Amino acid sequence: HPPTPGVQRRPSGGMLAPKILTVVAIVTVAARAQAQDEELPEGYCDVEFNEIGELSASVQGEEGNFIQASLQAPANFGAFSPSNEEFQAYLQDRLMSGAVFLALFALGLLATLPVCCSRLCCVMKCCKPSATKAPTQRQKVYPTVAVAVFGALMLAFAGVGINYAVGINTSASLAACEAVNLTDNVENIFDELSGGGIFDGVRKFIADVRERLEGADDVDTTFDAFKASLEQFLTDVENTPSSVNGFATPRDSLVSSTNGAKTALDASRTALDEVLELRDRVDELLVDGGDALDDATKPLRELEAPAQLDIVEPFIVQNVIPRQAQFVAGSTALFSVSFVVIGLSIAAAVLLWKAEARRATRAVSYTGVSLQWVFMLLGFFLGGLLLLFPFILADVCVLANDFEARPDAYLDGVLPAQIIDVVDGCLAEPSVSIIETLGLKDQVSLKDRIGFDDLDDLNAEEVANLDDFRTLKTTIDELTVQDFGINITREELIARCCDETSTCPPADDINDCSIAQPILEANETAVETIQSLQANISAVATDADAFETAVEELIDSLSEIRLDATPILDALDKIAEITDCGFVGDAYRGVRSALCDVLVPSIYWVAISLGVGAAMGVGMITALLIIAKQSLNAWVAEEAHYAGDAEGVYDDDEFDGAGYGKGGAEEGGKDKPLYSPRVAPAGPPPAGGFG
Repeated sequence: HPPTPGVQRRPSGGMLAPKILTVVAIVTVAARAQAQDEELPEGYCDVEFNEIGELSASVQGEEGNFIQASLQAPANFGAFSPSNEEFQAYLQDRLMSGAVFLALFALGLLATLPVCCSRLCCVMKCCKPSATKAPTQRQKVYPTVAVAVFGALMLAFAGVGINYAVGINTSASLAACEAVNLTDNVENIFDELSGGGIFDGVRKFIADVRERLEGADDVDTTFDAFKASLEQFLTDVENTPSSVNGFATPRDSLVSSTNGAKTALDASRTALDEVLELRDRVDELLVDGGDALDDATKPLRELEAPAQLDIVEPFIVQNVIPRQAQFVAGSTALFSVSFVVIGLSIAAAVLLWKAEARRATRAVSYTGVSLQWVFMLLGFFLGGLLLLFPFILADVCVLANDFEARPDAYLDGVLPAQIIDVVDGCLAEPSVSIIETLGLKDQVSLKDRIGFDDLDDLNAEEVANLDDFRTLKTTIDELTVQDFGINITREELIARCCDETSTCPPADDINDCSIAQPILEANETAVETIQSLQANISAVATDADAFETAVEELIDSLSEIRLDATPILDALDKIAEITDCGFVGDAYRGVRSALCDVLVPSIYWVAISLGVGAAMGVGMITALLIIAKQSLNAWVAEEAHYAGDAEGVYDDDEFDGAGYGKGGAEEGGKDKPLYSPRVAPAGPPPAGGFG
């Protein structure tokens, strides 16, 4: 539309303000991104590896690199001093990876001042507008196509950069969560071992076991006594005559029954040996081994959790997470600048084709140039600087892989050999528990070694197996003279004497009867034998009862010990479980994966995206400046037309770059503005006005 009469308009002034505002905006967005929680945010650890890891081959460390060589035992931390020439050479070598981007940043920084000062820029011939150089339709196509091409490329690299910026955030979360999990697991170990609760209970339990076993120690004695008395009884039975005065005695059946009882007793010895073996194991491992167990577990009881464990999670919450938020916000804001530039470039390209939007075209173009210039400088600088880190971290990854395989190469001389063995066991796959590494597994893992489950198949009746003996005792207790073949009563004997001698002896004296004499002798022998056997079997029964009681007491004691020992032995087994430090290796490999498989390629591709995106921005800046120049030329041509100078009277020699001619007022010089107010041609205005 026609300029407003009486208003002087000049070409766009300096472009420093948009640049400053852009930088301030990026820094402000990053600085305000803070985590407010005192604990890990919910879902913070719900992150997983993704395909970023497949790009880890983009950067490879070198075997035997400076970092690896310096940290091998004996570690030389002084090698990382800034004054060390080898360290300086190492950094310079790694810094060369981003040298191209940093050089472009330096060139861009040197060109910033003339670009920011449009007046100085427009003094140059390349920036002077000319009424005779109004762009043709074809000329407008070139910057428009350039905007489309460079805009698409910038958009692609910005998307890649944001994706890998999220990857950096992911790797930080993975490493932080692994660290928190590691400290939690280590604290759990110390909580279980500290306070001496388990070990105090073990010592008290051992004292109870000793007292209980003392009352059951005579089971061997009672068994031997029972067996000896039963064998003596067998001898007595064997010495019994098989007949007396023609009367058969039950000798053979009694010998058979006694032998059966003795055989059953010998068979019960096997079960008794199992009980005694269990008793001996309990006595050896718990009673006699109590002092050894106490001494063996002393190092575990004296362990104290390092105070540093308590600061890991607060440190992550207060420092790591806020820095993550700032990084994500800052990187997103930085890449968002390219989105804004792309939008402004598209708008400028569209406005270039609209004749009534000359001023808007230049404003949009110059603003886009300002923003793109900021992004270009930051992209080259940060891209070149960030490229230093993935190559250094890749060397650290080489060290990390080697450390897992042979930690002694880095810890020898730094930590005691025993602790190095523990670290080696924890990092191994499968891992070796701490107590196993320290040689305490046998002293602590007693449950399986004692074998209380053997009691499930044992009971006092089976161990004492007295059924055959009780049958024998019943037989002995029920013996009568009839069992010796003497089946005649006294009256029948007197009657027989009367019949055979015709002389009847007195009822109370039949000893003179020749017929009665052998019968009476056999009866007397049978009675004496029965009484002797019954007396002897009673003595054997006493020993049998003592043996059975001892077996019952021993099994009851072992059962009670088993009942009381179960929680103690479970606690000792738990020590073996909780000192399984495989989680240390898992956490180490988790942190290493977060570092080498996610962080390294993410930083690398963020740096590449920034640098290449900045390089694409150079083309975008060129396209925007061309659009601005074409718009300015079109405007000058339009102004010349309204001033009645279709041939462009304001040529290059008469233009001072500020919008005014060089002559006097009468010549259209300093007192006559070049652009406005418009001077209409002589004569009446056209019917449609000057539009």
